[in-house]
Amino acid sequence: MKKTRVFLVLISLGFSLDAFALMELSGRFSYDKTVYGASRENKITNRTWAGGLAIYLFNNTALELNYSTSEENTVENEVIPLTGYNVSVVGTQTTIENEVYGVGLKQVLGNRKGRIVPSISLGYAKQFITSVSDATYRDDTTLAELTTTSDPTKTRVDSVFGTFTLKLNLTSRLSLTGSVNTLFKAFETDKARDNLKYSVGFSWIL
Repeated sequence: MKKTRVFLVLISLGFSLDAFALMELSGRFSYDKTVYGASRENKITNRTWAGGLAIYLFNNTALELNYSTSEENTVENEVIPLTGYNVSVVGTQTTIENEVYGVGLKQVLGNRKGRIVPSISLGYAKQFITSVSDATYRDDTTLAELTTTSDPTKTRVDSVFGTFTLKLNLTSRLSLTGSVNTLFKAFETDKARDNLKYSVGFSWIL
């Protein structure tokens, strides 16, 4: 529900400012899954939804407002005996939710009305990260199991975002987009290449 409300706010903001400048609404989704372990018993999945509103102040330069939310889930089902106890850890699960609100500038590289249009975006972002984990323990004598869940850990981080986008114009208003996005803690530019996300989406001229 929260993702839907954010996208509706972006749309309504675009229509309310329609008389001011050219608007472009965008959305994208990415999903990745990694399976590992001797019997492929462990996995990491990540889903990301993102939306943005570009308000063109000049022909090729826009003010960009964006929002994204992602959920990363790590499941490990390896059996780990606890030394000195007749107990084993038989499974752990960690879920990390990451909400990002950003504002910055978007620069179109070339003819904005061309068939294929590259652009770059750079700006400030605020991250809100929530992490929660649980572990399942087994009594190796009775085989009874107990699952414990940690209290959520919440963190707020000042960050910088950067995006490179290739847009394929399908019509005068609708476009297909492919993007590479990085997000890193402010002033830690050496981390930019360590957090890359690839996604596909759309954009719509309002």
